[in-house]
Amino acid sequence: MLDLKNAGLTELLHDFYTLTGLKLCIFDTDFEECASTPIKLYPFCARMRENPEFERRCHSCDAAHMQICRRTRKPLLYRCHAGLTEYLAPLYYEGVIVAFICIGMMTDGTQKEFESIAAYTAQFGISEQTCRELYDKHRHYTPANIKAACSILDACISHIYHQRMLEVRSLDTAQQIEKYINDNIAWDLSIEHLCAHFSISRAELYQLFQKLEFVRLIDKYGLRGAAADAPKTEQKVQSIPRREEMPADVDSCAVYLAEDGSVGLAWAEGVCALTPMEAQMGQLSLAGKNLIFHDSKTAMHRLDELGIQAGECVFDTALAAYDLNPSSSDYTASKLATNYLGLSVEDADAAACAEAVWHLRPVLSGELEKNGMERLYREIEFPLCRVLYRMENRGICIDREQLRQFGDMLSRRISDCETLIFSYSGGEFNINSTRQLGELLFEKLGLPPVKKTKTGYSTNAEVLEKLKNKHPIIPAIMDYRMLTKLKSTYADGLMKEIREDGRIHTTFQNLVTATGRLSSTEPNLQNIPVRTDLGAEIRKMFIPKPGCVLVDADYSQIELRVLAHIAGDDAMRKAFCDHVDIHTATAAQVFGVPVEEVTPLQRRHAKAVNFGIVYGISEFSLAEDIGVSRYEARAYIDNYLNNYRGVKEYMHKVVADAREIG
Repeated sequence: MLDLKNAGLTELLHDFYTLTGLKLCIFDTDFEECASTPIKLYPFCARMRENPEFERRCHSCDAAHMQICRRTRKPLLYRCHAGLTEYLAPLYYEGVIVAFICIGMMTDGTQKEFESIAAYTAQFGISEQTCRELYDKHRHYTPANIKAACSILDACISHIYHQRMLEVRSLDTAQQIEKYINDNIAWDLSIEHLCAHFSISRAELYQLFQKLEFVRLIDKYGLRGAAADAPKTEQKVQSIPRREEMPADVDSCAVYLAEDGSVGLAWAEGVCALTPMEAQMGQLSLAGKNLIFHDSKTAMHRLDELGIQAGECVFDTALAAYDLNPSSSDYTASKLATNYLGLSVEDADAAACAEAVWHLRPVLSGELEKNGMERLYREIEFPLCRVLYRMENRGICIDREQLRQFGDMLSRRISDCETLIFSYSGGEFNINSTRQLGELLFEKLGLPPVKKTKTGYSTNAEVLEKLKNKHPIIPAIMDYRMLTKLKSTYADGLMKEIREDGRIHTTFQNLVTATGRLSSTEPNLQNIPVRTDLGAEIRKMFIPKPGCVLVDADYSQIELRVLAHIAGDDAMRKAFCDHVDIHTATAAQVFGVPVEEVTPLQRRHAKAVNFGIVYGISEFSLAEDIGVSRYEARAYIDNYLNNYRGVKEYMHKVVADAREIG
């Protein structure tokens, strides 16, 4: 948003007051005062605001008129609740209201005005004589004076607004839009507003959103269909002619499966598309062919559903694009075609996308080689796709009856928990209602509020954790939430995911995380509880097929081993070479105790320190994580960096290099 301190407003307020003697205030969009000149209130207002009710009415009056000003987007001249004249004007930044400027507490010096103010202030115990003394200390203004002052202020605001607009015009359009949306993230900007503001079409906006990787905004504004209207960019490849069908003797082809089930095919001499019916009726033969897929894992599943036997996958364009830019959020064929080929295609057009995939293979292969990523792609990422495909097909077996019994047990415990909570509360209420729970805890039971939101009291896990020793109802509520989570997400949720073969088939997402880690969805099998004894019971329900066993394998502290190597930290490397538990070793270093005397609690704290510090955790977050004071957390961090000086120097070097080279 607009930096109020650096937008010329401070100087404006001072100069305006010097010229007119009128007090100026700036309010943010939450109607909170953030600047004023002069800082002190006029004697009348200062005296009256000593009364809490008067001050409350002042704030309510200001907020009500700012609401009107925001709704109408026009300046407003009005009398405040006490009868003084005020002028309110919206301050714009790139077309969006970001603040309000108020000329406050003006009087005209007439007897009529004074009598009205005196009558109002009398209800607050202010005598007419006192009111007169306070009123006469005001500098009075005629209606003409007030109008002239308002006109000057409007001109100043307009100047600042247009100056900012000139500044933003120095950016290219993509930068403008990105900055505009980021600055006004709290506002529900319409597609019409954006197009009008930047004088561009929906198609152009779609292309810019693709460039900026605003995938969610593309979907939010329904812009995917706009690509058809987009002006054609200069193509970097030669179009392949359309054919009725693919010859049987083609050795290599690109295969693209659209959402509607249609199949696009592209080879050296042609492009064609099959409807879902045509594909299923045996008109598509891919056996024995070298296939180029876009997201091969998903494509192979789709071909399985169509009953089509596929040949060997030799390249995956989506995976290659992911390896080249893992921080992107969009690896659609249309996006890659635009970025790498200069082609404008729709993801729903199977034939066009297949052609794009065919052309993308040599381009992306070249990029992988140029960036030194060919080996990563060929030896790790690409073979993994086949493994993940087989894992998803195979699924994992779960004991359905044991899971059902577990759910029944949870239901009984939830019911008992509800009974206990209602006994503490003195009656039934909706435990899942944040509003009702907040009213019970902080109004009826009188517990100290920890955090308030715009909608009322916060009752999140952090708040309950801080209150758990204040009243016995809090642990009961925490147990209730834990039990209902286990019931809905795992007992009931996993039961719904069991297929006819008695197994759960998750999807491993390999094109999502910027770090290269896999994620699991539908359902998430990477998030099965383990920290509580009850939650850990769920893991026992995943069983091997007869004659097999489940094997659990994990790297031992791999992140810290890599850190010890790249940082060249002698102390950490020695700990690993001596086969010392690094968390125990860190605990001994941080807490100043022999290794053999490190307690389990100290080791847990050291583990949080080990992983937290190297990822830039603050003392505040560390204190929250391990339940100590910020002073203690700061001491842990300092002791850690003093003992592992190689790590400290490495972290400083990384920051310095980032600042230097970006």
